[in-house]
Amino acid sequence: MAEKKILRALIIDDSPDDVEITLTTLRKAGYTLKMLRVQDPAGVQGALVKGEWDVVISEFALPHFSAEVALELVKSAGLDIPFIVFTRAIKDTDLVRIMHAGARDVILKNQPVRIPPVLTRELEVAELARRHRDLAQQLQESEHKHRAVTEGSREAIGYCLDGMHIDANPAYLAVFGYENFGELEGIPVMNLIDKSDQARFKDCLRKVANQGPQPAQQFQAIRRDGTRFHVELTAAPITVRGEKCAQLLAEDISKRKTVEDKIQFLSQRDPLTGLYNRNTFLQELGKLVEQARQGQGGGGLIYLDMMQLKEINTTFGHSAGDRILIQVAKFLRDKLGDSAVLARFGGEEFTLLLPNVDEAGLKQTAENILSYLKDLSLTKDGKTYACNCACGLAVIDRNSASIQSVMATAFSLAKQAGAAKKPPPAAAEVAVSGAVKVALDPAAVEAWAGRLRTALEKNEFHLTYQPVINLHGEPAEMFEVLLRLTGPDNETIEPGQFMPAAEATGLAAAIDRWVVDQSLRALAELQRQGRATSLFINLTPY
Repeated sequence: MAEKKILRALIIDDSPDDVEITLTTLRKAGYTLKMLRVQDPAGVQGALVKGEWDVVISEFALPHFSAEVALELVKSAGLDIPFIVFTRAIKDTDLVRIMHAGARDVILKNQPVRIPPVLTRELEVAELARRHRDLAQQLQESEHKHRAVTEGSREAIGYCLDGMHIDANPAYLAVFGYENFGELEGIPVMNLIDKSDQARFKDCLRKVANQGPQPAQQFQAIRRDGTRFHVELTAAPITVRGEKCAQLLAEDISKRKTVEDKIQFLSQRDPLTGLYNRNTFLQELGKLVEQARQGQGGGGLIYLDMMQLKEINTTFGHSAGDRILIQVAKFLRDKLGDSAVLARFGGEEFTLLLPNVDEAGLKQTAENILSYLKDLSLTKDGKTYACNCACGLAVIDRNSASIQSVMATAFSLAKQAGAAKKPPPAAAEVAVSGAVKVALDPAAVEAWAGRLRTALEKNEFHLTYQPVINLHGEPAEMFEVLLRLTGPDNETIEPGQFMPAAEATGLAAAIDRWVVDQSLRALAELQRQGRATSLFINLTPY
């Protein structure tokens, strides 16, 4: 037999000869023995108190003593030791009774060869039982630690089995408005999710079971009192008490969602009128142009240039001009509602995107707008300043080549309409053809022309980059490129002061080339730095 450890055997027997048979058999089986023989209750109790034993081997019947009493003494001591009966004879009823009481086996003394295999088996069972107790204790300690960590965690943690809650920590209960787990126990997890998001949440739980942990997702959730709020849930598989469950980490993101929505609103809107800004409008225009090119719809673009707004700002102050812009924006919202995408495209420019409208409907909408604007005016020193508007239209269909071509068409027609007006300007008409003309003082034009040529030669223009906030998940940085001119006293001159003269003298194209060249140089440097960047460049329509 392989190497044996020392066997500590407590033998209860009044026959030295029978004990010697037991010892001889065990030694032949390879055991090294540490043995004590006792034959009365006092001896058994003393041995159990003073020593540690691997096995108890007892005669069934002794004078004034029996194996049944000995077994009770072992059990009373709280010891889990294999108890084997080794006797000369035993009745069937006694055998059944002692086995039911907890004896591991009964061996007749005329069959001593059974002792080693029975002992080997029982020692292995005892070792497995000991390991099981140790593992159970470790598991219990782990569960206690886990419970302590979970209960004290600021993260909201819940557990569900077959779609039902089976456990949750206080933070989880607080998120969903429950006082204690008794109120939540047995409630389907689906009851905490708004119907609009339940299909998506079911799919998430299904993926947890089949694919493993799932990334955080946002859902519309329901508190115990019925109020709705935004929650972010992260789900992962976990085994609890041998059952495969789902662990849910919940975070109330209502405040964060409000801030994100506000930031997104501000990034997409003009702060004065509340309409979309230029970048957002161009994104929506791009979507419609692409749909039209694929034959999935179409529409039209209306471009409005509030031509006399600069004069109104100069005469009455910018607050008067702002009031007119706000009034025009309100009229457009009231008139078109959600049927159009409305934007303040520039300082005095509005753009309107009308999906699913034909050319006749586009012209009718423009005429209604111009009719309203005809009545907007301000008077000072007996002079009336009408809120005149140049209007250009562009139909969006399969033939629309790009965003730029659609914008250029509408812009060009608006310029033509504006150039055709004679002061004092009357209500605008929708332009359809004609050359673009700009009415400027000839002396001022010539002065600016010389200044702009010098600026091009001496590189006196400079660019500024206005960041564009993006909340749609794209990692690239985005900037709008803005042209500026440095004045004689190092002051900054905005393009509104010099670009009309540049357009009138044919210098606009040269300035555009300078802007594109400098922008590409800046973009190349950013690329060398490993920064994914997009630049939006405003060019003249020539």
